[in-house]
Amino acid sequence: EETLQAAYKADFLADGEDREITETLCALLLEVGRAEEAVKRAHSSSLPLHEGIALLATGERTEGIALLRQALHTKPANAPRLEALLTLLAKYDIPDRERALIYDTITLPSYEAK
Repeated sequence: EETLQAAYKADFLADGEDREITETLCALLLEVGRAEEAVKRAHSSSLPLHEGIALLATGERTEGIALLRQALHTKPANAPRLEALLTLLAKYDIPDRERALIYDTITLPSYEAK
């Protein structure tokens, strides 16, 4: 909780302009179970990977997968970051095998989000 408060302060002082601070804040929000707030913050800061992960955490799987797929299509080098961010979903009772399936669904070219 202290770390989260420090991240809020840092994000405020940076006026939301430091991408790394906002990414850290979004990850911390997910870690403490505040996925809805993470969705809003990531969306307003144009952080599609974090927004997609937060959407998955809130149960919005179709939207989350579609957003993550689009983000990786735009920047394929983010695949390792995506894999790391998916570990945040363990808190939301999404087991390893399901997270691996989500990763494959997003990264495999044959998937078409609807």
